[in-house]
Amino acid sequence: MTTAKSDGSEQCPCCGDELGVPVERVKSGEFAHISGTEGDCPDCKRAEAELAGRARIAAIRRVLTEGASKVDGVLVDSFTASAITQVYDALNEHNRKHYSTLTIGKMASIAWRFAK
Repeated sequence: MTTAKSDGSEQCPCCGDELGVPVERVKSGEFAHISGTEGDCPDCKRAEAELAGRARIAAIRRVLTEGASKVDGVLVDSFTASAITQVYDALNEHNRKHYSTLTIGKMASIAWRFAK
């Protein structure tokens, strides 16, 4: 879960740094922070994936209003975008997080499975 800052950006719950910005911290005492050489902490990776997933769903919703366009390099038409968003809206919060991190092809495949 991320926390919102006063300027509208989001920050990581484990290290408090702004998401989407490379962080260079070292382990100090009990607190394990992100280190550029040691890899990202699991909470930060999860938060980044959630942020990317929400951006992907927002781009798919734009297809509904603006017509067919590319999302993550895949051309998505409004019919497919409608199916994907209907499935996304019907899911609970936990499954939405997982669904939004899938590729567009997987999202469409699942959506068409439920459309039958």
